[in-house]
Formats: sequence, C-alpha cells, structure tokens
Amino acid sequence: MNTSATMDEFKNTASSVAGEAKSTSSAIGNEVKNFIADLEEMVTSKSSGALDIGQIKSDISSRIADYKVQARAAGEQAITQVKQKAEGVNSYVHEDPWKAIGVSFAVGLLLGVVVARR
Repeated sequence: MNTSATMDEFKNTASSVAGEAKSTSSAIGNEVKNFIADLEEMVTSKSSGALDIGQIKSDISSRIADYKVQARAAGEQAITQVKQKAEGVNSYVHEDPWKAIGVSFAVGLLLGVVVARR
C-alpha cells in the first residue's frame, strides 16, 4: 500500500467517525425537540379541561425514561462504531508503523501550514 492510499484510508476513517458522531448527535437533538414538542402538546391539551397533575407527571416521567433509553442506545452505538474504526486503524499501524508515522507527519505538516496561513 502506498502513502497516498494510506492517507486516503485515514481520511476515510476520520470522515466516517465524524459522520457517525454527527448523525448520532443529530438524532439525539431530534429526540430532544420531539420531547419538548410532546411536553407542549400535553400542557396545551390538558389546559382546556381540568388538569390532572398526577397524569401529566406520569406522562412526562414515561417520556423521559423513553428518551433516556434512546439516547443511551444511540451513544452506545456511536461508541461501538468508533471503537471498531479505532481497532482497524490500530491494526494497520501495527502492521506497518513507519508508513503510519510518515503519513501522520505529512498530515501534521500540512495542517500546520494551513493553520499558519490563517
């Protein structure tokens, strides 16, 4: 494998991990928005009649528990995917450490030049 192929592999792995993290954070953000919308709906629908505080409290507790489970599952999935990608990179680095060092140096040098220009 040549150096440019190695850099492409590192870029693809980093891009994949970043995309998965963004997707997970977006899903959690959507769940929070849905939760807030559900709360607003409960308050407005209950306000037209007699408020049953116990029922509202029960509904809110149930929704919070559901969202916690969903957020935990999304977080665990993201962690699992990142660990898998990291293990792939780790095995590659152990197979050919000098190429990994060279690629890391080249990427660092390139980033340093780009940052210095700004």
